[in-house]
Amino acid sequence: MDSEKYTFTTESYFEYKGVLDMYPIFFYTTYMLINNDTIQYSKVQKVSKYKTGLRILTTDRESFDIPCDQEIKRKIFGFFKCLNENTVSIDMNKVIGTAIIQFGESHFIVFMTSTSYEDFRKLVLKRIAFHFYPKDKHQIQIDHFEEFRFYIRESNIRIPLDNNSDLASALFHYNNRITVFITNGK
Repeated sequence: MDSEKYTFTTESYFEYKGVLDMYPIFFYTTYMLINNDTIQYSKVQKVSKYKTGLRILTTDRESFDIPCDQEIKRKIFGFFKCLNENTVSIDMNKVIGTAIIQFGESHFIVFMTSTSYEDFRKLVLKRIAFHFYPKDKHQIQIDHFEEFRFYIRESNIRIPLDNNSDLASALFHYNNRITVFITNGK
């Protein structure tokens, strides 16, 4: 098994690859593991609820009907809804802050799990891109947004965010809740 810690796990009796058995399912940040088989979340096309469980359909035309109680069903469905919106699972125990993003007339909010400026930049740019190009969410090239500049707003002053130190300092100064203003640097 991977050295990465899973976010959530459950066990259910269902048919997988033609074999009806009890299978553990591990949910990681970017993939799930069933019977030691990795299924990337980018391959999950649809997750739907039915009376006694969930159905997961992949882009490879595989379908899994996973029986589970209401609480597990709600948790897994919520997990996939979060993935659909963010493309990665968010472990709430690792959240260190939030950022309200102002991009033109649009506003977004994102969770922050580190003070890495590059990770933050990618997260924010993906969030903006998914909003404007929802059908292209797995083909978005972050490089196309290199000219965007990030700033913290303090009254009428724009303070640039350019590196890890700037981001960590802003989080500390604003009690882990920052408001970021984005401009096109062209």
